[in-house]
Amino acid sequence: MTIDIEAAERFGWQRDGEILEVRSDLILEDWPDKQAQDLGMVYTAFIGAGDCEAVTVVLTWEDGAVRIRSLEWGRP
Repeated sequence: MTIDIEAAERFGWQRDGEILEVRSDLILEDWPDKQAQDLGMVYTAFIGAGDCEAVTVVLTWEDGAVRIRSLEWGRP
Protein backbone atom coordinates (compact mmCIF):
# COMPACT_ATOMS: atom_id res chain seq x y z
CA MET A 1 0.00 0.00 0.00
CA THR A 2 1.37 3.39 -0.97
CA ILE A 3 0.48 6.41 1.15
CA ASP A 4 0.68 9.94 -0.30
CA ILE A 5 1.58 11.88 2.85
CA GLU A 6 1.10 15.28 1.20
CA ALA A 7 -2.42 14.24 0.17
CA ALA A 8 -3.11 13.00 3.70
CA GLU A 9 -2.00 16.35 5.09
CA ARG A 10 -4.41 18.13 2.71
CA PHE A 11 -7.20 16.04 4.27
CA GLY A 12 -6.32 17.43 7.68
CA TRP A 13 -3.60 15.26 9.18
CA GLN A 14 -0.84 17.23 10.91
CA ARG A 15 2.06 14.96 11.67
CA ASP A 16 4.84 15.43 14.16
CA GLY A 17 7.96 13.61 13.01
CA GLU A 18 8.77 10.70 10.76
CA ILE A 19 6.28 7.94 9.96
CA LEU A 20 7.76 4.63 11.05
CA GLU A 21 4.96 2.24 10.13
CA VAL A 22 1.62 2.17 8.28
CA ARG A 23 -0.81 -0.64 9.10
CA SER A 24 -4.26 -1.46 7.75
CA ASP A 25 -5.33 -3.82 10.50
CA LEU A 26 -9.07 -3.72 9.91
CA ILE A 27 -10.74 -4.23 6.53
CA LEU A 28 -14.50 -4.75 6.57
CA GLU A 29 -16.80 -5.86 3.77
CA ASP A 30 -19.92 -5.58 5.93
CA TRP A 31 -20.81 -3.07 8.68
CA PRO A 32 -24.03 -1.54 10.10
CA ASP A 33 -24.03 1.69 8.01
CA LYS A 34 -22.98 0.07 4.73
CA GLN A 35 -24.74 1.51 1.69
CA ALA A 36 -25.65 -0.46 -1.44
CA GLN A 37 -22.66 0.68 -3.54
CA ASP A 38 -20.05 0.48 -0.76
CA LEU A 39 -17.14 -1.89 -1.37
CA GLY A 40 -15.31 -1.80 1.94
CA MET A 41 -14.20 0.07 5.02
CA VAL A 42 -10.49 0.30 5.84
CA TYR A 43 -8.97 1.42 9.16
CA THR A 44 -5.34 2.47 8.73
CA ALA A 45 -2.93 3.47 11.49
CA PHE A 46 0.08 5.75 10.95
CA ILE A 47 2.69 5.13 13.64
CA GLY A 48 5.23 7.90 13.90
CA ALA A 49 8.27 8.94 15.85
CA GLY A 50 6.38 11.86 17.39
CA ASP A 51 2.76 10.78 17.24
CA CYS A 52 0.26 8.22 16.01
CA GLU A 53 -2.84 8.82 13.94
CA ALA A 54 -5.48 6.73 12.22
CA VAL A 55 -7.96 7.15 9.40
CA THR A 56 -11.10 5.23 8.51
CA VAL A 57 -11.99 5.26 4.81
CA VAL A 58 -15.15 3.96 3.16
CA LEU A 59 -14.70 3.00 -0.49
CA THR A 60 -17.69 2.98 -2.82
CA TRP A 61 -18.45 2.28 -6.49
CA GLU A 62 -19.65 5.42 -8.27
CA ASP A 63 -19.81 6.36 -11.96
CA GLY A 64 -17.82 3.27 -12.96
CA ALA A 65 -14.94 3.89 -10.56
CA VAL A 66 -13.89 3.27 -6.96
CA ARG A 67 -14.21 6.45 -4.93
CA ILE A 68 -13.83 7.55 -1.31
CA ARG A 69 -17.31 8.05 0.17
CA SER A 70 -16.12 9.06 3.62
CA LEU A 71 -12.85 9.73 5.41
CA GLU A 72 -12.61 10.17 9.18
CA TRP A 73 -9.42 10.99 11.06
CA GLY A 74 -8.82 9.70 14.55
CA ARG A 75 -9.18 6.52 16.49
CA PRO A 76 -12.70 5.27 17.14
